[in-house]
Amino acid sequence: QIFGGLFFLLIGLILFVILFLLGMKLLMTGLDQVSWMNYMYMCTMLFIPALIFISANAIFFVRTKRHPSKIIRWFSYPVFVATIITWMLVFIRDIRYFIQTKEGEIGHYYTFSLTCLASSMALIFIMGIIQALTMPAEKDWLDKYQSSDSI
Repeated sequence: QIFGGLFFLLIGLILFVILFLLGMKLLMTGLDQVSWMNYMYMCTMLFIPALIFISANAIFFVRTKRHPSKIIRWFSYPVFVATIITWMLVFIRDIRYFIQTKEGEIGHYYTFSLTCLASSMALIFIMGIIQALTMPAEKDWLDKYQSSDSI
């Protein structure tokens, strides 16, 4: 009885997955015929990199306010502001290009260019390292434990 229940559960699960995938294929094929769906998809695809990198730079910008080194703050603020403005301009350029040409190939957009994506990743990584290396050293667990015992 247990074997039969497990067997039919397995068969039912496999049938459910197959029917679900076939239904999704049918749904996506039908939605592909709707032209506004293409516009919504491309706008979403153009939003994703810009949203990720603008928000990452904005988070670093806010965290820079609490950084103890004034030199690093002076260096970091213009870099983050320039990066945010650049991403906004690239995003606006790509949306404008999409509206004018209705191009569906993402290779034609700057937000997906290797230069733009790699330079943004490298900049965030380098600025994170610079800010982390200029922070004062944290106490390790033993120092914290010993300082709490002495009080």
